Amino acid sequence: MEKVYISHSSKPRLILVFLGWGMDATPFAGLSKNGYDILAISNYSRYSPDTDLPDLINELSSYREIVVIAWSFGVRIATDLLNMASGLPITRTIAVNGTEKHIDDKFGIPQAIFDGTLQNLSPRSIWKFQRRMFVSSEAFAAFQQMKPQRSFDSMLDELRTFASLQPAIHARWDYAIVGLSDAIFPSENQQNAWHGIPADLVDGMPHFPDMQQIINQYVIDKELVAEKFSNAVGTYGSNATPQKAAARKLWELTYPHLPSISDSPRVLEVGVGEGTLTELYLPSLRNSNITLWDIASLPSLKLPPSVNLECLDAETAIRTLPDESINIILSSSTLQWFNSPTEFIRETARVLRPGGIAAFSFFGPETYREISAATGRTLRYPTSCQLIEAATGKMELLVSEEETITMTFATVADALRHIKHTGVNAISRDAGGSKDSIRLLRRYPLAPDGAAPLTYHPLHIVFKKL
Repeated sequence: MEKVYISHSSKPRLILVFLGWGMDATPFAGLSKNGYDILAISNYSRYSPDTDLPDLINELSSYREIVVIAWSFGVRIATDLLNMASGLPITRTIAVNGTEKHIDDKFGIPQAIFDGTLQNLSPRSIWKFQRRMFVSSEAFAAFQQMKPQRSFDSMLDELRTFASLQPAIHARWDYAIVGLSDAIFPSENQQNAWHGIPADLVDGMPHFPDMQQIINQYVIDKELVAEKFSNAVGTYGSNATPQKAAARKLWELTYPHLPSISDSPRVLEVGVGEGTLTELYLPSLRNSNITLWDIASLPSLKLPPSVNLECLDAETAIRTLPDESINIILSSSTLQWFNSPTEFIRETARVLRPGGIAAFSFFGPETYREISAATGRTLRYPTSCQLIEAATGKMELLVSEEETITMTFATVADALRHIKHTGVNAISRDAGGSKDSIRLLRRYPLAPDGAAPLTYHPLHIVFKKL
């Protein structure tokens, strides 16, 4: 395998990109994401998981967080890594125009098509294959200017390697992205393969993806999140009405289940913010050993001396906690900012003591639906079903509720100002900028009276460790 760092500045987080057949890093040389190194993997000629992957896993072990994006036949290789690298801090996993069963009549590229490609491979057939990766001649022409620097023999060897590989054992994938104009990997077969996995079906998307756009939309810029929330400290309290309501609701749903907890429990709150939830539970848990985590730098809260406040990334920090070391885990309005809320739930189950309580309020898919309708951009909000499934067999579900809160503003500008003042406009530094602003103003779905509605979708779940 070939490994090329597209971006390597000793960042604590990594985006690991598995490319498809016939590729190298050349067409992807411009990829970037604030706060992340980017490593491209390609050329699987004579690939062997037992010899190729251990060295890669060892190289990746220095990172605090790893996001895996795999494209085309790279999905097949990435699946091996996911099954072997249980110790790596992998959060979000994204499959793009590919499947674990890379050659399959129902779940991959049909066997006859693959065999015909292998048997008749020639420089001319490679050119035709690459042309079919694109919808437009303009996009193909741009690709030709930065096409992979691969020899014919290496591409033939690589194709023979894929012919010899068996379908991979199923691994954990958070999302599948399926291009409905994929002329290489049948989109119907992709949809068959990813049944039960959240799949985004993208109209007009060819086999060759806009990888930068995928990174922008699917990978959380943690440094931007911290920056936005730190900057909103002075305005958050007077604008975060839905967030405060979610915290109150969470404590109301959680409190009845606390009598089973020991007299001096260890409590962890994730995403403390300005302390709305903290102030609600402190009177009932004063004799507890309480630790508060937040990714943003926060002003001093009025807390008892025994309460420990730490500025860190909870999604990765929870991996450092010992098994069965916490009695209560609480979090409000935070999980939607994680790359993988489902993996965080699995870690929650690991660190909770038997009988321990984990309670979460977070915002679900209907949140900011007006923004999404106007721009097509949104967070990948978690659902209760996804988190409940992640807890199955490890934690008992005690409560699952959801609400819809609609705020109304006189103008779209007022709605956007509200979002800024609560710090939740941290999707990406690479957002559409002025183009998105124009779309918002022109396409924002207004009420009949001309007012600008803004929807919040709070979800509440409470678990008990089995």
